[in-house]
Amino acid sequence: MSTVSVDRTKPRQYEHATHRYFSVSQVCDVVTGGQHWGSQEAMDRGTAVHRLFALTVAAYAGLCAPPTIKPEYAGYARSIQQWLDVAKPEPIAIEDRRVSTVKGLPFAGTFDLLCRMHDKGKSVRLLLDMKSGQAEGWHRIQVQAYGVLCPEAERLALLYIKEDGSMPTWKVVPKNPRDLALFYNALSVLMGRETL
Repeated sequence: MSTVSVDRTKPRQYEHATHRYFSVSQVCDVVTGGQHWGSQEAMDRGTAVHRLFALTVAAYAGLCAPPTIKPEYAGYARSIQQWLDVAKPEPIAIEDRRVSTVKGLPFAGTFDLLCRMHDKGKSVRLLLDMKSGQAEGWHRIQVQAYGVLCPEAERLALLYIKEDGSMPTWKVVPKNPRDLALFYNALSVLMGRETL
């Protein structure tokens, strides 16, 4: 079994079976016209909170011990726990790296959570992208791209956890061909730049 590796210093950040792929984040940078995380501090916070989310969900599923929570992330931890208590997800994959199997579309990414959830008595496979900042328009494009990498997902969603520990905001994202077209066009720009 071959693994997918990530090296953020490379022009194509993901590698799988000797092939390199642009990251979903790189493509979203083209969509937004620049780096979308704002500052190094915001990027570091996002990385730490994503790790907290992954470990908290894994602990909830009985896969590991609960994570140690640094004081500065205690509010995020409470917000995550509130969502788990209400949503009761059944994790299928946590922080899963995938590469595109669509010919001519060399991109890859790491989605936060694929889980089963119950909605009106029906079990659905949901792909969720967790955010620790404010809602932005490009988030829906990012989760659409993860949906391509994870075709078994029946629904896409964004979860905005709160620093103050309050109930997170939840948003189902309908699959949208226009958002995917924008993503693919931005990917084409990255591929085109390689030929200059």
